Amino acid sequence: MKLVSLYSLVFMLLSANSHAENSPLIAPSINLTQEEIDQKLQVVFSVFPNPATTNKNFTEFDHLTNLIFNETLGIAPDQLDLINRFYAHLKQEAVKNYLEETPAPAGYTQKSLSDALTHEKEQVEVAAHLGDSAGLITAQKKLTALEATITAAIEKNVVPNSIALCRQTATWQNHLKVFIANSFVYELELLGNINQDEIKMFSFLPQFETVYYTEPYQNLRNSSEYVRMFLVLTDILRQRALAQCDDWNTITDLSV
Repeated sequence: MKLVSLYSLVFMLLSANSHAENSPLIAPSINLTQEEIDQKLQVVFSVFPNPATTNKNFTEFDHLTNLIFNETLGIAPDQLDLINRFYAHLKQEAVKNYLEETPAPAGYTQKSLSDALTHEKEQVEVAAHLGDSAGLITAQKKLTALEATITAAIEKNVVPNSIALCRQTATWQNHLKVFIANSFVYELELLGNINQDEIKMFSFLPQFETVYYTEPYQNLRNSSEYVRMFLVLTDILRQRALAQCDDWNTITDLSV
C-alpha cells in the first residue's frame, strides 16, 4: 500500500501533459506546442517548494518516489521534477499539520508547537526592533532550544510515518477526489473509443471470414482490446484511490 499511495499522481501529470490544450488550468481551447505546454506546467508547479532542500530526512518517502517514478516507470526528468515538487509540498504540509496538532512543551502558554514557534520568532523580532541586546540573546536561546525540540520530535514522530501523514494531508485528499472524479470522465472517453472501433468492426461482418486476419481489422480489434485494458487499470486505480480517500472510502454505490 505504500507504493500505491505514491502511484496515481503520475497519471494526473501525464494526463495533464497530453491533454493540456483542453484543460482550463493550462490554456483556453487553442492549439499549443509541446514546448508551450511544458512551460505552462513549469509555471503551475513553480509554486511548490524545491525538493532538493525540503525535508530531506524523509528518506523512505524519497526512496519510494525514486523507485516508482525513476527506476520503474522511467519518467522523463522534467516531469519527475514536477512530481518531486508536489511531494515536497506534501512533506511540508505533513510537518505543518504535526506542529499544529502537537501540544507545546511545558512552560508555554501557547496550545501547539506551531503557536509556540511563532511566539518565539516574534520575541526575537521584537527584541531586535527595540535594540534590546540582552533580551535578543535570551529570545534567540529560547528559539534555538525550541527548534531543537521540534527537530527531534519530527525525527521521532513524523519521519518514520511520513507516507501515512502525507496521505492524510488536505492536499493529497483533494487530489484523490479530483483523480476519482476524472477517472469517470476518462472511462467515458474510453468507452466512446471502444464504441467507435466496434461500429467500424461491424462493417466487416459480411466478409468476416476473409477480413479477420487483414491488417485493418486486426488494428481495430487490437485497439479495442488495448482500450479495454485501460478500462480495467482505470477501475483498479480508482478503487485504490477510494481506499485512501477518507471522505469517500465508505461509498459503495459509485453511481451516486
